[in-house]
Amino acid sequence: MGFKTPEDCQSLEEIRNEIDKIDEHIISLFSERHKYVEEIVRFKHDKDAIIAQERKDQVILQRKKWAESKGLNAATFEKSTPCW
Repeated sequence: MGFKTPEDCQSLEEIRNEIDKIDEHIISLFSERHKYVEEIVRFKHDKDAIIAQERKDQVILQRKKWAESKGLNAATFEKSTPCW
């Protein structure tokens, strides 16, 4: 899926269209990710394994680092993506 760079947009409408395309792509990626999350239960055999709090904490920490490396505020990013 190709996106224009922000600098290539020539109007407010073009910018909004690109944001909409990016948001749709993000939703598609979350949908694909969710399929893996649902499937992982096949490999977990008890409640503690399903919850996997230690793994969840590691994932959140790593995603926050990724967000920061892309110039995002890690705390804001964590609040906006509660599905980790």
